[in-house]
Amino acid sequence: MIEHQTHEAIDVAQLALYVQMSPYHFHRIFQKTFNISPYHYSLKVRLNHAMTLMAHQKYSITEAAMATGFSDISSFSKTYKKHFGTSPSQLVL
Repeated sequence: MIEHQTHEAIDVAQLALYVQMSPYHFHRIFQKTFNISPYHYSLKVRLNHAMTLMAHQKYSITEAAMATGFSDISSFSKTYKKHFGTSPSQLVL
């Protein structure tokens, strides 16, 4: 579900409902199993998708940010740089 909905942030409650668990139990099991929180995993998937859009499909930074559920370019750029160690503008150039 996370990997198929790269256009928006997915709420833990939605995921928990999908697998018929309480949000608390789902978060705990997910974290223990994958060694990453559902939120951070979703963020990682969305950022990787944004990178692919910019690199291979020639989306602008703004287009990639909006297509992956980020509400503003500043937040996207900051999160992208933290995750990849480089700003998205360096990829687009």
